[in-house]
Amino acid sequence: MISRLMIEKPTSIALREALDQRLRDLIDQEHLTQIGYEQHLQSTAGVMSDMKPWRDSFLSSFLKNKVRDTLDATPTEQGQYVEFLGTAGRSGALVKLRKLTVDSLATAHDVQAHLEAGTPFTDLMYRFCTDDAAVRAIGKEEFELLPDSTALSMIATRLKVGAWSKPVNSPRGYLFVQLLDRKYFAVTLRDSALRTDADVHRAVVESKLRQALNKRLGTLASKYAISISLKNLDETEVTRAPALVYRMLGFGGRMFAVPFVDPQVKWVDYWDSKSLQLP
Repeated sequence: MISRLMIEKPTSIALREALDQRLRDLIDQEHLTQIGYEQHLQSTAGVMSDMKPWRDSFLSSFLKNKVRDTLDATPTEQGQYVEFLGTAGRSGALVKLRKLTVDSLATAHDVQAHLEAGTPFTDLMYRFCTDDAAVRAIGKEEFELLPDSTALSMIATRLKVGAWSKPVNSPRGYLFVQLLDRKYFAVTLRDSALRTDADVHRAVVESKLRQALNKRLGTLASKYAISISLKNLDETEVTRAPALVYRMLGFGGRMFAVPFVDPQVKWVDYWDSKSLQLP
């Protein structure tokens, strides 16, 4: 493991010497690793014991990702999450749009047929759009906040990113809208946040993942007897000071002594023996 490259006075000579030393460290570590494998040191009891937390952590992450791959967020669930964001204070959506306006219903039907056939939205803007300002803005679109009561806002709320709307009768003619991007915002007294559609989808999936894992852990806890060593708990010493323990690897390298793990406590809600007092 190579330590981070840090140079107090980054001159050209110092940078050259630092990079040279890091490369030598890398070569030395690779050489020692090969020797270790040749002597089968990876199979010794001490190394196996040290590696067990990392093996368990890798297996846990692998299984968690397997469960995550089975989950999805429906449009309804994403909408409920956005509504939840709105309960924190002032909220809404910023959208980035392309607008294609035509002057007749016949032209609108022609444009829609081209869109359904797969013609790019911008190609049709150059060909049919009667709004010169919208054409000049292609590639320069910016996020805008639309009033909730407008028809355009209702269209942009329903569309998926990248999708386009059917023609809507507007004062300037028949309007098509393509949603390029969307960010939901929530503003409270202390904090504010912007979330894209992908962020919302990810948040809903992660919430469903936590619930699924808690259910499975609760089922396992009910299936197998839980035993707690009160003696070991009593003999465990803790301090108020947070600490991280590193394992030094030589040549300036280091790694965490044990992997970080996510806290899992909500599984108790799915445990049959919730009345049992746990220390």
